[in-house]
Amino acid sequence: MPSGKQGELFRPIHLRHVRGPHDHFWRNDHRLDRLEKAGLIKRAPNPEDRRGTHVSLTEEGLDTIDRIVPLHVENETQALAGLSREEQETLDRLLGKLIAGLDAS
Repeated sequence: MPSGKQGELFRPIHLRHVRGPHDHFWRNDHRLDRLEKAGLIKRAPNPEDRRGTHVSLTEEGLDTIDRIVPLHVENETQALAGLSREEQETLDRLLGKLIAGLDAS
């Protein structure tokens, strides 16, 4: 999966891990529409597959990520504060296993 650097291309399928169990691809399209309208991403046809689209972050999108990631990390730290170090490691291991299973599907 791409790292998210400005201008780096990725396909909307890379967003499958952010979907909930009942989400469908059209919801990702709707999310992408909103991000594009906000100037955070740009879409371009995939030259290798006319059915596909490439998505890349704009400079504003990258700036937004740089601004909100520290807030997300702080929120995550607060959410995990009630767990012991061992419980946090167990959760990390289980979530890694869950994500690996999603990536394989």
